[in-house]
Amino acid sequence: MYRILLCFVGWIWGFVVLCIGVVAAQDEMAESPTHQKVVTYLAERLNDQRLQLTAPADAKVTLGTAPIFRVNNPISGADGGVFVWVSDGKPVALSKSLLNSKKRIYSLTTVSLWPDTFSMTQPDGTIWEPKSSTLTPIMLTDEPPPTDQASKRLMQMKGLAESFSIEVTWQISIVEPTSVYVLRMLPRPIYRYTSERFGVVDGALFAFCQGTNPEAIVQVEAIRSDDGLEWRCGVSRLTSHALKAQYRKNEVLKAVSISNYRPQRHDNYFNNQLNYPKDFDPAPAPNPQ
Repeated sequence: MYRILLCFVGWIWGFVVLCIGVVAAQDEMAESPTHQKVVTYLAERLNDQRLQLTAPADAKVTLGTAPIFRVNNPISGADGGVFVWVSDGKPVALSKSLLNSKKRIYSLTTVSLWPDTFSMTQPDGTIWEPKSSTLTPIMLTDEPPPTDQASKRLMQMKGLAESFSIEVTWQISIVEPTSVYVLRMLPRPIYRYTSERFGVVDGALFAFCQGTNPEAIVQVEAIRSDDGLEWRCGVSRLTSHALKAQYRKNEVLKAVSISNYRPQRHDNYFNNQLNYPKDFDPAPAPNPQ
């Protein structure tokens, strides 16, 4: 019994340390002048795009001015964040926007969380019109319904998200061996919201990460129906690598690798890699006198 108690206390302490570490890392990145310069640049690039819903036609979509989650990996060279596009409080799409100083690329990944179609126009005139959501809906008919209390409802949503297990398979090239990573769910949602217009009483986005890089998203919503509150849930990739997701040990998503993908107009996943901006090139070494 004493050993079991020690193991339990150790697990709790490890979880607390993980939570503190994630929050501290996010705060440290937010205060870094270099990271802030990167985030400002990426937000400006995203603001050059225009997103319009097909229905309702009068709905406006806005982009958050700051990332809902910051990404920084000195080993891979990736720096940036995840931005959310919102209409009347409800997330429409997520954009993971990164500068990679080692690969010398600007990378943009956008996934649709919207149940209907929309169009996103790029600065060069390219139009992305996903015909379906990237989000795979998950039926939660056997789960207890959402409670009326917001604090308890958050615990319910977190518990539902924790019932997912997600793994990603990396393969940099066809000659390289594959690496399989079990993704780590962050201990708190990266975005929580409500939307009276779209019937969402409470909603949350949970990130599943490899290191500090979100590779998958689980969305949990408490929505109002004729019978009261009920759950709506889905899981989405946020990576071009192959990905598998299980809910309570039942496979609910199997996404193939699209690492060599070129964006197509009606795909439900958008990824584009462009040239690294010259403004972020290191200053040349001074000439010796």
